Amino acid sequence: MPFWRIQWLKHKRNELNQLVEKQTASLLLANRRLDKLSRLDELTDIANRREFISKIEKLCDKANHRLCLALLDVDDFKAYNDYYGHVAGDECLINVAKILDSFESDDCLVARLGGEEFVMLFDSYNLGDAKIVVNNMIASLELQKIPHKKSSIKDIISISVGLVCRNPSEKAESLINRADMAMYQAKAEGKDCLKVIKSET
Repeated sequence: MPFWRIQWLKHKRNELNQLVEKQTASLLLANRRLDKLSRLDELTDIANRREFISKIEKLCDKANHRLCLALLDVDDFKAYNDYYGHVAGDECLINVAKILDSFESDDCLVARLGGEEFVMLFDSYNLGDAKIVVNNMIASLELQKIPHKKSSIKDIISISVGLVCRNPSEKAESLINRADMAMYQAKAEGKDCLKVIKSET
């Protein structure tokens, strides 16, 4: 085979290798983006239910690992949607999510469960420290004064929150259920409040 032909083939092989490397890098980047999108709530751009469940299950797999969970629900949100419309309702949820997101950290995950329900998952927190963060978040929401003329509580958006800490070796499902019960107790006690249920000893 002539020398020029060998050189031409080597050149083409190098071009092909570079193209494969470029396509592989693009595919990896696209996969990373898709993975990130799969873990984010489409509306609010905070973590979604899937990401939250994955995180809490991993933490609860650790025996006696300390964590707290707050479950939050926007009060009278159906009335808000009915009065202001679903576009305004979406904007309201986005604004609530932004406030929550401002409290996210390496050891505090915020996520949207769906609808008007959100969570704050506190890794390695005790009940007192978690309660401080939740109260600060509630105060931040209050300062936003998002109008809600159809609220049964006040004329601005409010939330009901249930806060619990994990019992020793408690599974994720049980912890979530207890936070849910605490939140419904907050609703039953008049809404717009934080209900704390202490862990069993």
